[in-house]
Amino acid sequence: MKRQILGLALVGLAAIIGIGAGLVYLATSLARDHDMSILPSGTAVPRESRVSSPPTRPPTDCSWGATTDAWIDANANGLREEDEQPLPGVVFYIQGHGYTRATYQVGNSRGRAQLYYFGSCTPLTLKICAEAPVHYEPTTPNCVWAAIDQPRPVLQFGFRYLPGATPTPQSRIPITCTSYTVGGTHVNDIAFAPDGAAWAAAADGHVARFDPSDQHQTVYTLKDETPYSPSADVVTVAPDGTVWVGTDQGVQRFDGSTWTRYHIGERLIRGAGDIAVASDGLVWVATALDGIWTFDPRMDVWNTQAIDLDELGVDGFSAIEVIPDGSLWFFGGTDIYQLIVPEKAGGQTEWVVHAHKTASKIGEVYYLATDALAFDDQILWIAGMSNQGPSIVRYDPTTQASITYNHYTTGGAMAGGQISSLTTAPDGSVWIGLYENGALHFIPDTHDVARGTWTHYTSDRDGLIRGEITSIAVGPDGAVWFGTDRGTVARCEVHE
Repeated sequence: MKRQILGLALVGLAAIIGIGAGLVYLATSLARDHDMSILPSGTAVPRESRVSSPPTRPPTDCSWGATTDAWIDANANGLREEDEQPLPGVVFYIQGHGYTRATYQVGNSRGRAQLYYFGSCTPLTLKICAEAPVHYEPTTPNCVWAAIDQPRPVLQFGFRYLPGATPTPQSRIPITCTSYTVGGTHVNDIAFAPDGAAWAAAADGHVARFDPSDQHQTVYTLKDETPYSPSADVVTVAPDGTVWVGTDQGVQRFDGSTWTRYHIGERLIRGAGDIAVASDGLVWVATALDGIWTFDPRMDVWNTQAIDLDELGVDGFSAIEVIPDGSLWFFGGTDIYQLIVPEKAGGQTEWVVHAHKTASKIGEVYYLATDALAFDDQILWIAGMSNQGPSIVRYDPTTQASITYNHYTTGGAMAGGQISSLTTAPDGSVWIGLYENGALHFIPDTHDVARGTWTHYTSDRDGLIRGEITSIAVGPDGAVWFGTDRGTVARCEVHE
């Protein structure tokens, strides 16, 4: 399945509210962590205290800013200790003077956000608050005062786990990785053939096969009618070993000796977002521009599916998963769609929309990623972003019950970072790729799937491949394969 994420970067949210002659503008840097000075370790924040400095004249440029900083106050003493960790995802906002929580901003992976004021040069004192996340309570005042006629302050907010809320356990299971080069840019997808061979597709048109016995590498370069190689965006392998590659210019098929580029009459299947092969051998292609196509290898015939995209409220599709009951699941726009094929629906094609924004059926995750669908034993796993930061959801389509995992619901065990990819392993565990922050491994508890063991792997600490993780897949032997934005892949063995 497709391992390339649509750009899921959250650009800092800006809220502008005019109050008389003044205007407050709040912004936070979520895409990059910035090094900023903080209050000395051990500095307490008095309750409802005014953050002050020697009087100064009002700023001539009528602008002012503050840095907010949240941390996990493990011993609940209200003092920032050297070994205490930051708390990402805390909501910061200005209260009073007509301002409300609607202007909130969320702290980045270092627990920090930046608040700015632009407006009247009249001296003004602002009340800045931090909202306690789920399962946490403040150990310092949740609101502090800051005057705009003073130098830029750093405002610290401490939080501790609620009594009785035990953090989800973390584990340090070692891994060993071996890296290979596929191309010169993003490795968009990784898939496995029935013989265990790994296939990797890169954005510069290179497709590589890795022999299952010794990982010997064979690299193919896709050709096109244009002078440029197409971007290999998705790769999947049929039960008979046929390799299907979706590109930004069409679909290509490899039978072991020959590559075939497909047209539909005079038309090309454009913008293939994902490809899946059903148990009956039918090849399904989701496109962003041409709807859904199927290919019957027995008849060597392509057909387009009669789908009213306007009725479904979607422009196109970008991800497919096929589950054992024969139904297909698609991602389009911000919703999940289930297609029940005719033989499963009394002779009629039936679409079921599973959309959090309309029915609250799949948790509170929004901005879903195209690579963020994976099935394991009839359970759908979804990755994306929620109002509590990067999150994944375990969704049972039968009961429509969902469990959301994020930094707060896991007691801080789910590390922060934008999610790039997600896949399930044969043992029922879940692997999650993170932009700029390594990868996560989640092993659900057999007795309580809401809990489990989390392990965060990074390149510096664990030897994980360097670069942004752009794709992830688990082979039949249990080895985990990672693709990066540097054109490299790594095969990693987890040592239990």
